[in-house]
Amino acid sequence: MHPELIKARIRMAHGSVAAFESKKGLPHRSVRDVLRGRSVRRAADALAEFLGEPLSKVFPGRFINDDCKSPKGDSHRLNRQAA
Repeated sequence: MHPELIKARIRMAHGSVAAFESKKGLPHRSVRDVLRGRSVRRAADALAEFLGEPLSKVFPGRFINDDCKSPKGDSHRLNRQAA
């Protein structure tokens, strides 16, 4: 899904992207970050839920599945699952 379409839908429903982030309890600019390609799990989940689509459809080719795993591998310590 194109980032501008996502932002337009957010603005139509919430007035602004910042209002959406505030309502969902997301950090400031986290939606911008996920739309620019960063793996921000909470923002990606919130966007997929808002749009009513699975992560794989909202961000095609970016996540292997709806577990939000990057095809390149998430090596960041905060993204790793505890074993």
